[in-house]
Amino acid sequence: MEFSPRLSDTFAFDQNLKDWNAIRCKKIDGMRILIVDDELIIADYLHVILVNHHHEVVGFAGNLAEAKNEIDLKHPDLVLLDISLSNGDNGIELGEFLQAKKIPFIYISASTDTITMQKALATNPVCYISKPFNGKDVLAALDLFSSLKTKSMSIL
Repeated sequence: MEFSPRLSDTFAFDQNLKDWNAIRCKKIDGMRILIVDDELIIADYLHVILVNHHHEVVGFAGNLAEAKNEIDLKHPDLVLLDISLSNGDNGIELGEFLQAKKIPFIYISASTDTITMQKALATNPVCYISKPFNGKDVLAALDLFSSLKTKSMSIL
């Protein structure tokens, strides 16, 4: 199901998304995830995807100040982060903050120009998902994070 800005689609999951969950290689233990996006319909769509796959959404933020406050208060395992935020804030700045705090994050953004991508990738995100996205994109990115996390723990 391609992302559609219709509110009814935000809460509807088609059979393909359910099938994707059924064939995933291994079950991800629920993570505590912060959503940072100033578009409410996208934040709601992400929330539905995450909750339906047994993750806890610890909060929402639409700008840098809110996001930093939520991070300090809630200590998420992972942050889903848009690049263009309200108040003219730039999510890449938050990516740098997260990198310094060693908190993993995934960019979900419509910003796909070369310069923005280079700046974003320099912050070492787990993954970069381009908008428009679908539920499978988010689940695949979470699987990637889980796999990377498991591999890094086995090295220790």
